[in-house]
Amino acid sequence: MKTFLFRFFTCLLLNACFFTAACSKKSAATTADATPHKHEHHPPHGGTPVVLGDEAYHIELVLDPAEGRLQAFILDGEMENFVRSTVPSLEIIATVDGEKRPLVLQAVADAASGEKAGDTSLFETKVDWLKTTKDFDAVLTSIAIRGTTFSGVPFNFPKGNDHDEPAAGATPVAPAAEKKSAGHHHHHTSPRGGTLVQVGAHKFNIDLVLDADTGKLKGYVVGPHAKGLADVVPVAMPSFEMIATIAGEKKTLVFTPLEIPATGEKPGNTSLFEAQADWLKGTPEFEGVFPKLDIGDATFADTAFHFPTPHPETGS
Repeated sequence: MKTFLFRFFTCLLLNACFFTAACSKKSAATTADATPHKHEHHPPHGGTPVVLGDEAYHIELVLDPAEGRLQAFILDGEMENFVRSTVPSLEIIATVDGEKRPLVLQAVADAASGEKAGDTSLFETKVDWLKTTKDFDAVLTSIAIRGTTFSGVPFNFPKGNDHDEPAAGATPVAPAAEKKSAGHHHHHTSPRGGTLVQVGAHKFNIDLVLDADTGKLKGYVVGPHAKGLADVVPVAMPSFEMIATIAGEKKTLVFTPLEIPATGEKPGNTSLFEAQADWLKGTPEFEGVFPKLDIGDATFADTAFHFPTPHPETGS
């Protein structure tokens, strides 16, 4: 009887140990599987990564301080392949000690790869002040890649704006800051029921409101959040253009300033502009671009959008 009980409890004890070990391994495996994998990108030239859109593409900026030469490489979302663009140049507005300094990077041909101006992934400029200036905030005004235009993209040099992979000289983002910023997207709607067109990096919006019966299209210059009818931004622009592509045909509209007696706004200091065209009657759908918008002390180039669907807020 004693032998039986000894064997019984021995088996029971071994089973318990085995069960505990199995659970521990399963728990450890589950924990390991749940650990998120960090999505990292590595600039192939060790430069500064600038994200375009929702990581659709990247611009890698590489500085040669001895020559004052700044190169910009267009790369895919994973920064593994070069992507060509047809634009002849791209513009970066740098702010150095409170002073705005434009940089125009020209398309560069590469006989080895067959790239040429108008079909290249490399752009370049050379200026003396880049020999001594190693850190500045900047905005990529506009670039078109494979039919998509990205406008008003802000970044810091050399930190960039890709928080997954700090560039050379960048300070890694603290986990708490990453968690706070992760997944935080702004979704704003027009208080007038129109189409909000984001200008710059959440700096302003153009609220487009169409009267489909008369073909009149009003454009309100509003704040970054479009909080209400009173959230307007009077500007000094004498007019601005919109180029619409509808059924493959390009059409140009010129918005002129209007007076708003209730608020005292008038041409030269107004938030309301208007254009009119017969083809606007009946609520057409089109791709649009504002070639140039002067708002405050900033100029925004080639702001692209889709009408009447609100423009997605991607930082273009």
